Amino acid sequence: MRSYSLRSISRRALRMRYDGSLALRDVRKKASLSNPEWDVRSKVVTVEKSPLVLVIDDNEDNRRIYADGLSFSGFRVEEAPDGTSGVERARSMQPEVIVMDLAMPGLDGVEATRILKQDAMTRTIGIVALTAYSEPKLRARAREAGADFYVTKPCIPSELAVHVHECIRRRKR
Repeated sequence: MRSYSLRSISRRALRMRYDGSLALRDVRKKASLSNPEWDVRSKVVTVEKSPLVLVIDDNEDNRRIYADGLSFSGFRVEEAPDGTSGVERARSMQPEVIVMDLAMPGLDGVEATRILKQDAMTRTIGIVALTAYSEPKLRARAREAGADFYVTKPCIPSELAVHVHECIRRRKR
């Protein structure tokens, strides 16, 4: 667990839920009230470290929408604009889950998934395959490469968060 003083919490962090029970904005609200129990200068908030999710998508708008949605759901989120940099970032950051677009130029999501699942350092990372194509052959290729879930775009960010939570739950078994 990490401890943060109320002074060091950014406005963006106040909007996010870091664990299932405590919203930091609620802490800030209580701290700002004239309540002697919540003296901002002396209080420290303990927050569990939230899971890291890597979003790999060549479309910046999609990447931003899913990253913001996952951040709002309480995840720490990093992004990569293509398969090659996504594989590199996955190796260096060791996220718990990767949200992987399958149709990308260069190294596509299926090949990036295959590379990650063959690597001893990254094979346990959960992968949610995300694509605009609902073809059964592509679904089969993604599963064969090692994807844990297959989600068709457009996908509501809260639905994506459910799949990410399920990946984490399966990984902890």
